[in-house]
Amino acid sequence: MLLLFCIPSYCAMAHPVNISGKVSDAHGKPVVYANVMLFKTQDTTILIKADFTNDNGQYKLTATDSGTYVLKVALVGYDRYRSESFLAENDITLPDIKLLQKENES
Repeated sequence: MLLLFCIPSYCAMAHPVNISGKVSDAHGKPVVYANVMLFKTQDTTILIKADFTNDNGQYKLTATDSGTYVLKVALVGYDRYRSESFLAENDITLPDIKLLQKENES
């Protein structure tokens, strides 16, 4: 009998969602140590998670629950990147991100 009451509360609990992908430059080379930031779509001023890309340009962020998110990527010398909103109900691998080098400013 107790089990019947526990199941609904278990189902309502948030479950972690892994969001992963790769960042490369215009030539397809991995971008190392880029700052990858995850935000909820409802408020992109509140940072949910952040990490750096590894030596292969890969990242993996774990959100505490499913939802609609926006990903931002930044690195000195490159234009900033902002994804479209995406739904992460389960673990998701996003399409590769291409960072473009900034033009020389005079």
